[in-house]
Amino acid sequence: YVIVPLEEQFAHQIENSKKELDVVDKDITLRDFLEIFVNLYGTSKWWPSTFSGKVGSIENYINPIIGDWKLNEITTKSLSKYYNDLLSVPEVPRSNRKATGRCVQPANIKKIHDIIRCALNQAIRWEYLDSKMRNPASLATLPKVPKVKRKVWNVQTFKEAIKLVDDDLLLLCMHLAFACSLRVGEITGLTWDDVIIDEEAIANNNARVIVNKELARISQSAMQKLKEKDIIKIFPTQKPHCTTRLVLKTPKTETSNRTVWLPTTLAQLL
Repeated sequence: YVIVPLEEQFAHQIENSKKELDVVDKDITLRDFLEIFVNLYGTSKWWPSTFSGKVGSIENYINPIIGDWKLNEITTKSLSKYYNDLLSVPEVPRSNRKATGRCVQPANIKKIHDIIRCALNQAIRWEYLDSKMRNPASLATLPKVPKVKRKVWNVQTFKEAIKLVDDDLLLLCMHLAFACSLRVGEITGLTWDDVIIDEEAIANNNARVIVNKELARISQSAMQKLKEKDIIKIFPTQKPHCTTRLVLKTPKTETSNRTVWLPTTLAQLL
């Protein structure tokens, strides 16, 4: 789908688009191309939370290290070396958080690689690179990501935990997380119109919740850049200079939109 702006209203945007796409700079750097990539591809494809994370990776780990590389000189070998070198680069702490002292982890290097691979695919499609060439990132060697088995509570641990809860709302949230496998954002994003717990539904074992939105904290800059895409409601901020906002938003993927059936005990608690 193509949005055609009004010429008299957006003449400068038309000129900028011509500069970015019509005149292809064969000697463009990775840094300059990524700016075009984010503005054209990222704003249309990425979710607000995804947008902030990917732009952060570009600004923290790509541009400072390989941003000056010429786009047409990037090779599979040079990318493989870059990914390996990242293992000795200190992690950039998130805003308002202390530095961990760790270096970049293999799982984060995989995310950085995904950004570069996607960007180079677009560079080939937009003819910044030879359309017949193979994406140099496609065969690059990445550090092995260790498999870590996530620890989960068993039934006995859960029973012991709920005995210690004296907050009814927290108790409900714990039951929803344990019995329905809902994420924190999905639980706190539930509204009563999506909870079917009438007497008939409980009697027929048809009590259920419909998951179609979630609570999340998103940076204001990302929301503005994406024109509040997929945002249902923005909640008032508690701080005057806050750089993030609490929002109610649509789920990130289609599979996250789902109906979850409730055990009778949980339906009665609700």
